[in-house]
Amino acid sequence: MNEKMQARPRLVVVDMAVERKSPAGSCVLAEVRGLAKSFDITVFSDSCDAANESGVSWVRVALPNKPTLFRYLVFHLMMPLRIALWRLKGGRAAWIQTTQGQLPGADLVYAHFCHAAYLKGAWRSSTVAGPRRWARWLNHVWNAWYEGRAMRVAQLVVVPSLGLQRELTAEYPEVAARIVRIPNPVDIERFARPPTFDRLVARHDLGV
Repeated sequence: MNEKMQARPRLVVVDMAVERKSPAGSCVLAEVRGLAKSFDITVFSDSCDAANESGVSWVRVALPNKPTLFRYLVFHLMMPLRIALWRLKGGRAAWIQTTQGQLPGADLVYAHFCHAAYLKGAWRSSTVAGPRRWARWLNHVWNAWYEGRAMRVAQLVVVPSLGLQRELTAEYPEVAARIVRIPNPVDIERFARPPTFDRLVARHDLGV
């Protein structure tokens, strides 16, 4: 086979923090590690725990740690430029994935939250007050706008739960037929009981 026939498809993954300590980013990390066995993956992110692993290349998009809204603003403004520069250098991808609305125009949206639904529902009972409340409200408004842009043009929207699927369908009816539900991964080894675990002792200590 020639080199072209042997080349593996390349996937681009866009997420602000592809790392174990990030709730959504840890799921993306597990996905990247699994898919790297069959695909070449380019990750655009501020941090990436799989940066030095086989099949994974990392393009860093440096971000400020705080405040959260400014972090999102910088990422949203930088990502189109970084993707454009990558393409000018010869970068090509069979598929581009983004978490939430972090890159409107991506082929696939990996959703873990619905900012628009949150603003209409749970946000009203939030106990956060003062400047922090305004900052968080602006953050959700900004992300709701971006997630809507990303959802409407994506070829596929992947969600981890039926509840989120219902929220997205209610907020963005036009994407209902493009939603696929895949439960979040669970690190079985991490949550396995150690060999020395005694169920009876644990139940006694807990008063069960």
